Amino acid sequence: MNKILKINLKDVTYDHKNASDILNKACSRACLMRVSGGFKFGDNLIFCLDESAKTEAVSENYIIAPINSLSEDDIIGEINSRYTSGFLTIFCFELNDKLWGVFSKRISV
Repeated sequence: MNKILKINLKDVTYDHKNASDILNKACSRACLMRVSGGFKFGDNLIFCLDESAKTEAVSENYIIAPINSLSEDDIIGEINSRYTSGFLTIFCFELNDKLWGVFSKRISV
């Protein structure tokens, strides 16, 4: 099953932790969903969600967070730092002259 989730960019700017919670709640409904991709379009973030295989014993925790620099080396460093902490980068987008990322971390169910 495929689902689409839209989160308004104003919600991200106002409270990115709550926006992350909205994404996590959408993925943890009756059947586990995971983010398979996404993009910024107009005033929204569009997330493509797909149903996880029933045999998977893990779920994903998603975080929408700002990246504190626009320098290429700093961005690469932050993505690598998050990776060593167990986070994968799903996609990045610009908002209000700042770069933001959507990150996931596998958790046991």
